[in-house]
Amino acid sequence: MALLDSKLRIAKWIYGTGYLGHDVDLALKVASGESDWVGQLYALLLFAGSLLCVALVYYLLQLNVLSRAAREAAGD
Repeated sequence: MALLDSKLRIAKWIYGTGYLGHDVDLALKVASGESDWVGQLYALLLFAGSLLCVALVYYLLQLNVLSRAAREAAGD
């Protein structure tokens, strides 16, 4: 189930079919504008994971450049 806020954006989602009334009440509160710390934590973790992926790709590219330079220097 997905609940939308006043701007028709997904405010909260609940997976499955076995959710309690409390879950629905919490989702409706989030959709009405109250804070959702789990959603904020998820967004923060997603941002941190993205940053780590970018750093890993940068590191691997630099490693490739350095190893290529070392091979060229050894071959000269």
